[in-house]
Amino acid sequence: MRSADNTLECLLGARTRTILLERLVMHPEGRPWFRELCRGLGIGMSGAHDELDLLIDLGLVNREREAGACFYQVNTDHVLYEPLRLLVIAARAYDEYIERPAPSTRTGRYRANG
Repeated sequence: MRSADNTLECLLGARTRTILLERLVMHPEGRPWFRELCRGLGIGMSGAHDELDLLIDLGLVNREREAGACFYQVNTDHVLYEPLRLLVIAARAYDEYIERPAPSTRTGRYRANG
C-alpha cells in the first residue's frame, strides 16, 4: 500500500516538490510570483523556497526578479520537460483510476428479452 497521497509524490519523494512541479509543468504559460504560488498551492514558503532552488539548480525552472518580486516558470526547453509533463499526466490518470469504485457485479442469471 502506498503511504503518499498520490503516485507522483511516491515517485518524487517530496510533497512540496511534487505540488510545485505539477503546477508549473501543467501550466507552462504561467509565471506566478512566489507568494501567489505558495498561497495558491497551500504550501509553506520555506519549503517551497528550498524546492524551487533545487529545481532552478537542475535547470527545470526559471526565476525572474522584477520590482522586488520573484516569478517562476517551467523551462519548456529542458530535455526533461516533456517526459515530466507526460509523467504528471500519467500519474494523475492512474490516481483517478485507482480511486474509482469497482464496477458492481450482478449476481443471477442473464435474461434475454423476448
